[in-house]
Amino acid sequence: MLHDAARELLDQLSRDYAVEVITGPAVDEDLAGRTPTKTTVRLQPSTGAGAPLTVAFTTFPGLLVRSGTWQVEAYPVCGCDACDEQPADLIERLRERVGVIVSDGFTERVKRRRLGSNEVRVWPPWAPRATT
Repeated sequence: MLHDAARELLDQLSRDYAVEVITGPAVDEDLAGRTPTKTTVRLQPSTGAGAPLTVAFTTFPGLLVRSGTWQVEAYPVCGCDACDEQPADLIERLRERVGVIVSDGFTERVKRRRLGSNEVRVWPPWAPRATT
């Protein structure tokens, strides 16, 4: 159920937004190395603006989702019976996260300890696909 919903969401995003779809295990070797995966898909905004979205479909079955460069979320977070995360809740959380990336813009922060300062990177919203 979660994998199907993620595939539908990725298909919808690739139809609605100007993105390049990149598929394969080499798309994000870090995600693929965290847990066994079936496949990995990255949606890279074609304009060069906007945060990339990478989804690794795990064999659990679950998802690892990279937003931008550094932020990674697991769906489900745990997967044990005690946590009992429901697929419908996970799908809603995924859709909310993706909505932030494609419409509201996206911010990443890295603290540079040696320099004592923060570097902030703000990604603009995704560009809609041109209609013909």
